[in-house]
Amino acid sequence: MRIIVCVKQIRQTYARTGMDPEQYFLKPEDSVYRINPYDEAALELALQHKRRHKELDSHEIGKGEWDLFDLLSIWKSWYRDLLLTKLHCPADFLINVDFSQKLKNISRHFKIENLIDSFHMVDRSQRDLLQTRNVDIMMEHTVLTLKRLASQENNR
Repeated sequence: MRIIVCVKQIRQTYARTGMDPEQYFLKPEDSVYRINPYDEAALELALQHKRRHKELDSHEIGKGEWDLFDLLSIWKSWYRDLLLTKLHCPADFLINVDFSQKLKNISRHFKIENLIDSFHMVDRSQRDLLQTRNVDIMMEHTVLTLKRLASQENNR
């Protein structure tokens, strides 16, 4: 698997290392450069994804489990975004930023505790998949637990 992440270098305007008293601007050689924070976050996510797939390779799971692992990753990012939306975090923090309005509408119907439990349930299911437990039972348990957590919110 190959992942490409575009990274750019930016100048930190608040990191001033020296001023020329004769001029009103920073000297170019005094500037501090670093990786754009958003690019740095994207790079970190790509590295985490690569590590996860390496773990999957070491556990020798089949093609169907790869697809299932990716599905659980999508669910986990969705619950993460629901939780962040419920906590009123900026949209910049969301993975599914295109669905920010939908996330706001859905998150109104959830308690923070249930979103955390849902996130942990999906995370536990991913770990169970790596341990090659019975996939059918694991997915049935995951779906029923998520359904129960969601119905608790709609019945309040």
